[in-house]
Amino acid sequence: MQEDYHVNLGVRVHRTSLALGLVSLTLALFSLACISEASELNKAGVSLEGRNSLEESIVKFDEAIRLDPRLAFAYYNRGQAYFRLGQFEAAKQDYDQAVNLDPGSILFYTKRGDAYLAMGQPEQAVQEHNQAISRDPQFGLAYYNRGGAYVALGRRDEAIQDYNHAVILDRRIRITTNIGARCKLYDDLYPKDVAYQDCRGIRRAWL
Repeated sequence: MQEDYHVNLGVRVHRTSLALGLVSLTLALFSLACISEASELNKAGVSLEGRNSLEESIVKFDEAIRLDPRLAFAYYNRGQAYFRLGQFEAAKQDYDQAVNLDPGSILFYTKRGDAYLAMGQPEQAVQEHNQAISRDPQFGLAYYNRGGAYVALGRRDEAIQDYNHAVILDRRIRITTNIGARCKLYDDLYPKDVAYQDCRGIRRAWL
């Protein structure tokens, strides 16, 4: 009898272990399905944002975040939509969350810097861009954005240096915009003939 008891107990333990294993597998598959769906919703939101359907894109990002609260780029993308809508505080909060989830992403810091600048806090904007540059000194966009913050602070020589560095590092930056920003600063700082010659040289080099 005692032997039968131990056999039956072993069978029950085995069945319980199998049941728990199936539950764990089901939960894991469900989690993977949610992550996959969240990624697709994030992509759909980006597509809508690209078509300037900003409110609709936010709905998609909301759904993506609900399914996968650790999807950093969903927060970042929603922040981008909020930023374009002029809701800078909401954008900053989403950039905050993106940074918390992925502190290694330099893009999140520099975009949070943009939000600070838009809210009238250029000193904090500079600090955010410094964070990005300290993590990757080759990230041209951070120099370009920090240049804009320096302009707001009246630190024009530093702004010109950052605009120059941005052009050197990253051709993907909108060069015509960068040229315009730099040349406008030169107009205020240097004789017109110097500004004209230098800016014409930049255009010839990059067009």
